Amino acid sequence: MMSSMPLIGVLMMTLMPMIDVFMMSLMPLIEVLMMSLMPLIEVLVMSLISLMSLEALMVYVLQVLMMSLSLVASQISYFPENANALLDAGLLHSLPHLFAYDYRHPLTPVAVQLLWNLLDFAAVATRVRGGRLSR
Repeated sequence: MMSSMPLIGVLMMTLMPMIDVFMMSLMPLIEVLMMSLMPLIEVLVMSLISLMSLEALMVYVLQVLMMSLSLVASQISYFPENANALLDAGLLHSLPHLFAYDYRHPLTPVAVQLLWNLLDFAAVATRVRGGRLSR
């Protein structure tokens, strides 16, 4: 039992610098995560203060959700099969709602890219089907 004590001490002295380096490498990630969550935390706190700001919270949550869904749709629309599935699902009819914001809104370039991909693959599908778009 006495001989294992120095071994534990040696292990602790060996592992402690590695643990310190690991924890120090996590600090920037934790800081970035906290900074990205601060606007959401502020909106949540403000919504708890008054009922009127609950509407602002809902608008913010809906905008975040719309941005997330638009980013996903934009990324999957780079492949023809996915773009055709989005067209078949009727995404082209709901796309004008994404352009309801100002041209400087972060959602606008995502909506433009999504529309571009869908129209590009719709044109390919039209050419393949003999000039008739059967959607």
